[in-house]
Amino acid sequence: MSGDIPEIWRVHDEITQFLLRSIPEEGFAAVPLLKNGKPSTGRTVSRVFAHLHEVRRSHIGREFLKGVPRFGPGASPGREELIAAFQASGRGIAQRLARVVESGERFRDRPGLVLLGYLI
Repeated sequence: MSGDIPEIWRVHDEITQFLLRSIPEEGFAAVPLLKNGKPSTGRTVSRVFAHLHEVRRSHIGREFLKGVPRFGPGASPGREELIAAFQASGRGIAQRLARVVESGERFRDRPGLVLLGYLI
């Protein structure tokens, strides 16, 4: 099963890329609705994706960070910036997961499969 980890990640990353390409440009400025039906004052769709990228980036590992952009707090990147960032962080995570599979490396004292589950 652990040998399937890189392929599982590749499929997840491909779906994320498809989603980014499918959101209408104005959709990146949208905010989620609260339970009461009013707009949230929190993150826009763009900021949610920027946050997801930063979570990925924080789990890549220093040796795989080269070329992976960083978004500062409150950044609202556009579609092309997000696609480029997700491509870079996706490659970094793929490298990290390959190392996890090859070496049996553990993630916060848990099996590498936990890292995959957390990132998906």
